[in-house]
Amino acid sequence: MSWVWRLMVIGGLLLGTSAQAGKCPDGSDPVGASPPKGYQLVCLKDGRQKHGLAITWHSSGKKKNQGQFKHGEYHGKWRFWHADGSKKMVGSFLLGKLHGLAI
Repeated sequence: MSWVWRLMVIGGLLLGTSAQAGKCPDGSDPVGASPPKGYQLVCLKDGRQKHGLAITWHSSGKKKNQGQFKHGEYHGKWRFWHADGSKKMVGSFLLGKLHGLAI
């Protein structure tokens, strides 16, 4: 892990970003930043395919969504929030296909 990414993760932890933000699967690298520096943090495989943790934030700095990608597809549990921070919904995906939704 590069010193720049370590600094981003530590900064993110201080700003309330999940500790998981620094964990990308082998072969994937973290790209982006948490607020106030950016509004998206995602793991990319080969620099282009989403693979691993992904978090986006509303312009207010509150989380918009958080989940995992597997080979470019939504995978596992995804959480979505409204701009005011209230829960919007939770979805369960299996390689891009929705398998459950809770509102």
